[in-house]
Amino acid sequence: MRSKKLFSILLSAMLVFTTVFAGTGSVYAESAFPDDAQTVGISFPDKALMSAAALSDQDATPITAVSLNSSSAATTYRSISYNRQSPVYIPVKIPKAGAFSFSIAAGGNGEAILYGTLEQALSETDPIASAPVYRSYSLEDFDPFHAAVSKAGTYWLVLTTDSYSGVNTYFNCCYAPAGGTPTLGKTFVGTSPKGTNSGWSYYKVTTAGLRYLTISFPERYKADSLYQVKLMNSTKKKNLSKGVIGVGSGKEWTTYAAVPKGTYYVAVKSTDTMYGINLKATKVTENSGSTRAKAKSIYKGNTKKGLITATQSSSSGDWYKIKLNKAQVVKLEIVTKTGGYSGGIRVSLYNAGKTKAFGYSNFSWKTPSKTLSPFTSGQGGRLAKGTYYIKVHKNASGSGYYQIKWKA
Repeated sequence: MRSKKLFSILLSAMLVFTTVFAGTGSVYAESAFPDDAQTVGISFPDKALMSAAALSDQDATPITAVSLNSSSAATTYRSISYNRQSPVYIPVKIPKAGAFSFSIAAGGNGEAILYGTLEQALSETDPIASAPVYRSYSLEDFDPFHAAVSKAGTYWLVLTTDSYSGVNTYFNCCYAPAGGTPTLGKTFVGTSPKGTNSGWSYYKVTTAGLRYLTISFPERYKADSLYQVKLMNSTKKKNLSKGVIGVGSGKEWTTYAAVPKGTYYVAVKSTDTMYGINLKATKVTENSGSTRAKAKSIYKGNTKKGLITATQSSSSGDWYKIKLNKAQVVKLEIVTKTGGYSGGIRVSLYNAGKTKAFGYSNFSWKTPSKTLSPFTSGQGGRLAKGTYYIKVHKNASGSGYYQIKWKA
């Protein structure tokens, strides 16, 4: 059996009829070739008849690709017999821009080629994509073939073979859309609109209130996949990230953003033929002050959680305060999940009655957490008696989640 790694952790959605991510699986449920598979395709034994007009005497009803995000099963098709002199031509329909995903158990060594029109297929001009296929001995012994298309429509799959005798090929036909509306928390198979790095695909997410978004790519076609990400507003015209976020192995293929209630689009451009994107929206109960005068108290052993959104101003922030009845060691444990084109979240500390911070610390994907130990000079590593204010706010274009714990 020829093993095909479709994603770095094996994307079984392309391998099983149920067309969902569900661990490692086989392209076909059966190990033998089914007798009842629907037969499709046309051929032109006489080259003089190789024209679109000749279709009037043949069944050229298109088959429709099934979305890899659908719960519908992918049908097994069986091509008509074809040979070295006479390839088989199969019309296939895709409902929207995206990428075809064929799983092909070929009857003989040859090639799979996708064309935009029958005329191009017959004249062998301007193929969209092609790949070699090899003789299969069961439905588990298959070759994957992917082809990106920029618009919905009917395309032509051509199967050729080196065999002089007639062969039949079994295949299924799926597609990944270039954008869509993923179910939150569920991996959605997507692709670029015109092939790798060809343009932006938009994934819609709607939040019922203040949330932080986890944007991850848990299923990848290649081990070195790279993704460019932007968080866009509801019209797709404003980039709330302020730039393009690079997401790869260094960030564990994950980035974050915090947003108020509303509709947003996660725009993605990728080096992958296909990929799995997972969007989560997590609710956080926040109890912070919007100004220094309204700062909320943090007590020893207490944890405060909050969000710094992509839409809020750089001067705004969440305010807290701690009160010391005597000089003592203070340790503030900070944990963040941040994203944005640059920066992240900043935690600044103020003395009572002072407008300038006496210290601050920045948090980003490189430094998502640390423990702060502020002190007063001459106090032996301790903070002097008094009230201190903590402001959590944006650093550059960052946004995301944070939590602060005054460690006992």
